[in-house]
Amino acid sequence: AWCCGKPVIACKNTAPGSYITNGQNGLLVEYGNSKELAAAILRLLRDENLRRGMGEDGRKQVLENYTWDVVAKQIRQAYQHAIERHHAKGKVAK
Repeated sequence: AWCCGKPVIACKNTAPGSYITNGQNGLLVEYGNSKELAAAILRLLRDENLRRGMGEDGRKQVLENYTWDVVAKQIRQAYQHAIERHHAKGKVAK
């Protein structure tokens, strides 16, 4: 949804919910609370500016943190850090 500039509704205390800043790039609701989910859906349907703003913030988050280039750079840095730690351990052990 964020890639398309759309806001997200997710449950609190879940993996998808951990990416959302409530009220900024999406809405969080309690798991199993259908009334809260319905209220969140209606809130977005009724407020075009809120919907657009949350979608734009979500898209910005995707472009800054989850593109192939960004993820590849993070993986490269993780491997580099692991290699450096491995080499440092080897020097200490000698």
